[in-house]
Amino acid sequence: MKLKSMFHKVFLYMVLISLIGGGTTLGILITGQTLTMEENIIGEHLVIADIVSQTIETGYFAGRWPFETLEEIKKGEDIVFWWVTKPDGEIVLADNPDMWGKQVTNNFLYSNETIVRDTVFSETGENIKVIVRPLNIKEEGKNWMFCMGVSLKPISMARNSLIQNGITILIGVVFLTVVFSLILSRSIIKPIQQLSKATITIAKGNLDQHVEVESNGEIGLLANNFNKMIQELKKSKTKLEEYNKLLEKKVEERTKELRIAKEKLEEHVEKLERNKKMLLNLMQ
Repeated sequence: MKLKSMFHKVFLYMVLISLIGGGTTLGILITGQTLTMEENIIGEHLVIADIVSQTIETGYFAGRWPFETLEEIKKGEDIVFWWVTKPDGEIVLADNPDMWGKQVTNNFLYSNETIVRDTVFSETGENIKVIVRPLNIKEEGKNWMFCMGVSLKPISMARNSLIQNGITILIGVVFLTVVFSLILSRSIIKPIQQLSKATITIAKGNLDQHVEVESNGEIGLLANNFNKMIQELKKSKTKLEEYNKLLEKKVEERTKELRIAKEKLEEHVEKLERNKKMLLNLMQ
């Protein structure tokens, strides 16, 4: 009876460890990677907003809106919309012509510094980030604003992929735990303790764990599968980090294209200024 009772305890203990440890590890990993991705995406789009805003300012003072540059940024899958608004909230330019002349009633339009806000895109109901940057264009002492909506779909897609992979791995580990627990004995109590310690460490966010078990039987196979679970979680984390790097590369390429467009526009403005001066000299 004591052996049977001990077996039941070990069985339940292992199942609970697998569920709690795996679930906690998965939750910590998803939360951490989601926050990191969100910070990266917002940082990259803040750079884009800054470059585009400078291009708009240059075009405004040159008497020519940089439509080509503005059309380019809308090609990005992550950019939901962009607006140029007056201090009173009137939209003077937008990616959607139907928005021109409409009124935006948000307090953040009166900010004197770049801000990022959470909002819901009314057309799709999607939760997005809105970047609002004041332009160096004033009307009655107040700045015009450049607003850009940033989609969070890439984050959701990566998070869902990680959840699916993690759940699949977790189910596999629990299944193996149930199967091998049926033939456990007292000899596996020590290996279970090792697994317990490793799981607790993993639950704290440390995936650099490897369980060493001197057994070629079922408990050894369980430990190997536990180690495989850790490796799979590491691979999922690595894939997510690679996706972040790819996203950063795409943003860098897009930023470079915008910078080139800005330089061409500035060259055109300088040429117009020279022609203007020559014309004035001829008239005099």
